[in-house]
Amino acid sequence: MPFGPLPARFDFDRRVDQTVGYDLNWLLDAFNSGGAAGPTGPTGPQGPTGPAGSTGATGPQGSTGPAGATGATGPQGATGATGPQGATGAQGATGAQGATGPQGDTGATGPQGATGAQGATGAQGATGAQGATGPQGATGASGVGDWVLVGQAVASGSPATLTVGSIPSGASSLKIFFRGRDTANSTDLNARMRFNSDTDASHYTATIYVGILSGAPANGSFSSSIDGSLFANVPGVSSNANSIAQSETLITGYADGFWKEVTTLGSNIWGATNNKDMLNTAFTFTQTVAITSVTIKAGGTAFVDGSTLTVYKQT
Repeated sequence: MPFGPLPARFDFDRRVDQTVGYDLNWLLDAFNSGGAAGPTGPTGPQGPTGPAGSTGATGPQGSTGPAGATGATGPQGATGATGPQGATGAQGATGAQGATGPQGDTGATGPQGATGAQGATGAQGATGAQGATGPQGATGASGVGDWVLVGQAVASGSPATLTVGSIPSGASSLKIFFRGRDTANSTDLNARMRFNSDTDASHYTATIYVGILSGAPANGSFSSSIDGSLFANVPGVSSNANSIAQSETLITGYADGFWKEVTTLGSNIWGATNNKDMLNTAFTFTQTVAITSVTIKAGGTAFVDGSTLTVYKQT
């Protein structure tokens, strides 16, 4: 189908199509004339380049090309200011201890420090050896009512008598203890007591006694003699080398102005069958003078060595 007439001229600047190479307006003129197309004239000279059109949108970025060769190193720039110190890193592991160095000179002694708190008490050590006994101190004053030793006689060389003398008068009572046996080859003998070396039999009363002799009750009396009055039964060594007697005699008011009552409690064992006696005796020293010495006389021959007569006073 034929096209309608085209406008005489396009209202646009002449521009040369760089690819086809013809003038558009010329083409319009030829089309509008309706004549046959003549031969194509020679290509006219290229017109001047038109003004650049507006920049189109940026196309997508192409792939990164290969890296170029590294350029020469430029001169070192000036040193920049020191930045703030970074945080301290974690402490590294402790290294091995080095060898001990030589000892240095001793320094001056420093001031003594304050005394520390006392430590706990240590365990008690072993008991040391006992030291030598010190000298005996002076005898203290006697308390009221105390019994104080006056003296003691110990038989040695089989004596017939034992005596304790130098009895002071500044006391209230005497206690006289006897322990021993007779050397006679006999069984049961009567020991006697006298005072102040007084051998006048009339100055002593007869002894009365009550007790148990060989397991049977007994009582009676014994007359006085120049050796005084009976105070205890003392066995000999017959049939029993270990026989023994003991007694305790009490005299109150021994230094006052009255006669002196003498009371004794004693016991003994004697004989092959171990006979036992217990005897309570009493007699009177009919003198008002103070007693200053006590003597006992063996009833048989003599006292066995080791027999004792001991006198105490009470303040």
